[in-house]
Amino acid sequence: MHPREKPQVKPVFGKSVDDLRTEWDRIALVRQQQMATGNDLSYQHVLLPSILETLDGCELTRVLDVGCGTGEPTKALATISEWIVGVDVSRRSIEIAQSVQHQLPNVSFYADTVENFARKWTGPAFTSAVANMTLMTCLNLRSLVGSIAKLLMPGGHLVASITHPWFWPHYWQYANADWFRYDKEIVLEAPFGISKDQTHYTTTHVHRPFSSYTQTLSEMGFVIDRIFEPYPNESIQSLYPERWDFPRFLVFRAISQRSTLQRSG
Repeated sequence: MHPREKPQVKPVFGKSVDDLRTEWDRIALVRQQQMATGNDLSYQHVLLPSILETLDGCELTRVLDVGCGTGEPTKALATISEWIVGVDVSRRSIEIAQSVQHQLPNVSFYADTVENFARKWTGPAFTSAVANMTLMTCLNLRSLVGSIAKLLMPGGHLVASITHPWFWPHYWQYANADWFRYDKEIVLEAPFGISKDQTHYTTTHVHRPFSSYTQTLSEMGFVIDRIFEPYPNESIQSLYPERWDFPRFLVFRAISQRSTLQRSG
């Protein structure tokens, strides 16, 4: 495959949470290996450093890792958190996380949707939440963000990374497809790949204009207080098969302004 040739991306309909769970169960071991070995350049050198930087100043007593996958981000977050809980819909991913990260004394993992976890959780509210590359993989953004809001204490922060709503379609070369419109929510399916490793596994993500994220966050009681487009420096650029022509990701931080009464209700 030519470095700039991307696998086919196509719109799909009728996807369910069970479908997404199956997709991530299948790719779980591959993802763990990509991240643990440092082969996922963007995670190792762009996303994780950006998330850790954006968490500076946040209360990290009780942290929720939303869509924790196989626990690699959770492990990194555990070094700066007093206590952290990782939640992921993929049961296989959680099995791997529990096996690989089992020696971490301040970490717990749950295999469930965040919505179900929020309904069941009877512990104290979380002081911060992290959603690394998760919000654009959920089918119902409002439901997910609302559940995160319920789990956070008033004044708690949500730090999230997503594929860049404008530049990602250009990077994956479907921005000019006849079915694509930036201002529409579109469920997409494509072979999963990172810069150094294209796989035969298929996963789903949802294109949403950034206004969908800002509106949903606002409706759920969040106010964005930081947003930026991380970009690798020259030394990191040299590790990639092709240079970045534009930002591929977007990272933001939002603070919950929900009251205690709203949370308990």
